[in-house]
Amino acid sequence: MSCEVVAALPRTRFVLEKLKEHVDANKITDPLLKNYLVGYILVIFYAEVEGKIPDILRGRLEVASNTSIAAFITMAISNVTKRTKKSEIIDIVQMFGVECKEKFNQKITEQEVQIYSNYLKQRHNVAHLNQGVETTWEEVQNIAEIGEKILSCFYTAINTVPNQVIGNGQETLQIQSGKI
Repeated sequence: MSCEVVAALPRTRFVLEKLKEHVDANKITDPLLKNYLVGYILVIFYAEVEGKIPDILRGRLEVASNTSIAAFITMAISNVTKRTKKSEIIDIVQMFGVECKEKFNQKITEQEVQIYSNYLKQRHNVAHLNQGVETTWEEVQNIAEIGEKILSCFYTAINTVPNQVIGNGQETLQIQSGKI
């Protein structure tokens, strides 16, 4: 199973593309230099994913309510939405219901989860532990695809809640899916 890509990582793709062009054009083989480049890519990736999660959540909330309420809720739970681990994304998805969590888990393979988790761990090592990365230049080439899949499956999972009416009388709220 897969998810239609609805959450792109243009900054990660741009940086990766430009660095790859430079590495190829200059025939760079120095493992230490490539290690630094991988660390930089991991930091860019993490920052972009971290910014997309609240955007996706806000987009979903705006469909369920209005812009002001969505902004309020997103800000109120900002400490939750700044988490990027797969298990933490699952926690957010589960807030929309068990069926959403199941849909998310069905669309992501264990191998994809391991690769994604490794990227996050390696970024943490670079940013907080002053360590190099174990991820190789070759392994980081699919970073955007993995991140986009995780984010797109997150988007799909929280936007597949069936339409339902909440409230009574004049206080009715129509929940519908929508794209950000």
